Amino acid sequence: MRLSSKWNYNPYIPYHLDSDIPYICRIAPSADKVELEWINGNFNGAVLNVHKLGQEKIAQYAQNGYKASFPADEGAEYEFFIQLSNGKKSKSRLVKAANFEGVVVNYLHPQDTAYEFSGRYLGSPSLIKLSNGTLLVSMDVFAGSQSQNFTTVFKSEDSGKTWSYLTDLFPCFWGTLFEHKGVLYMIGASTEYGDIIIGKSENFGVDWQSPITLMRGAGNVGHLGCHKAAVNVLDYEGRLYISVEWGCWRQKKFLNGVLSIDSNYNLMVTENWNFTGFTPAGLAANHNPEIAGAIEGCMVKGRDGKLYNFARYSEGKALMVEIDNYDCPPTNAKVVDFPLGHVKFDIKFKDGIYYAMGNEAPGRTKLALYTSENLQDWSFKEYIVAKEEADIKLIGFQYPTFIFDQNYIMSAVRTADGGAANFHDSNAITFHKTIIK
Repeated sequence: MRLSSKWNYNPYIPYHLDSDIPYICRIAPSADKVELEWINGNFNGAVLNVHKLGQEKIAQYAQNGYKASFPADEGAEYEFFIQLSNGKKSKSRLVKAANFEGVVVNYLHPQDTAYEFSGRYLGSPSLIKLSNGTLLVSMDVFAGSQSQNFTTVFKSEDSGKTWSYLTDLFPCFWGTLFEHKGVLYMIGASTEYGDIIIGKSENFGVDWQSPITLMRGAGNVGHLGCHKAAVNVLDYEGRLYISVEWGCWRQKKFLNGVLSIDSNYNLMVTENWNFTGFTPAGLAANHNPEIAGAIEGCMVKGRDGKLYNFARYSEGKALMVEIDNYDCPPTNAKVVDFPLGHVKFDIKFKDGIYYAMGNEAPGRTKLALYTSENLQDWSFKEYIVAKEEADIKLIGFQYPTFIFDQNYIMSAVRTADGGAANFHDSNAITFHKTIIK
């Protein structure tokens, strides 16, 4: 077996497992059918075998390509696999037919063990529209007791109406996709609280060079290490900025910092990057000792022209950390009123207005869009998704990332619905397209 210096795999299979071709790489349920896609290893003939749980009969559907769908009954669960003409079978997968809001980019049943080496739930959606017009959505696979180090990427060439598998990145967690000077980058972590890494693709995400390490982390859920989310990369006065944290939930402690690089430098050279260092211990906690600290900050340019890390802090509040020197720890921060502050949110600026997408409290059942002219006075605009009567312990539309596309806002959302384990442990990444009113 030849080794490779590439970051991506089609698909990624852990070394201790047998080659899994055919390999089911995408599942997308709705109320009356289930779509799927697989990697067939250049074999044309295949049979889709579908077992509706609770029944003995197995339905079989002959296939010639690498995409298919089968009829389903809403609320029913199914086990299915692909068998090629050479007799090889895919791993059996699970799905529950359900009516999801938006377009399902990808789905993972909470009892499906296909990605057990990393986790059982889909998270950290990152959305980008490339310079060639293609949309990409990346997502990682997480679970508290697992390695949490796998990301899979999907593409759409029809503005999000349909999606298909592109590639896998390993290791990669909490990743942010961004394009700079015609080159696609992914900046993420090697695992939860692991190293901060960055890699690039020069052919729109088809092939990825091996990543480099920017910061070393702990890689242990019980110790302080690098933390981030699928937050934005901001081009500000000739530098690219992205927020990171140092901390962990078990110790209930997070400190804030910012990575940056001159936009004319080679992003794939560690020494070209600068780091502010982290906020002094207690900078955020001094405002409320019961709060672990601020996390998952959006980089924004304020009305005063200054650069801020605008971070999730608590219910109804955000922390604005001023970044006045890319080489020194920030020391100036203030807590501001913010209606979406208790869960990860996204902020973008367009035509003199700040747009923020995130969850209204309580829970995560209402994904809302707010606007502001100054980052401090916010007004409700509309709901992207809302199930106000839903059980906040079971349903969640969370961790959005969004972009502007002409008169639309396009968003990718971490969705827990249609049989998810709970509101947090999401079973789908969904795509939404909203007209800017």
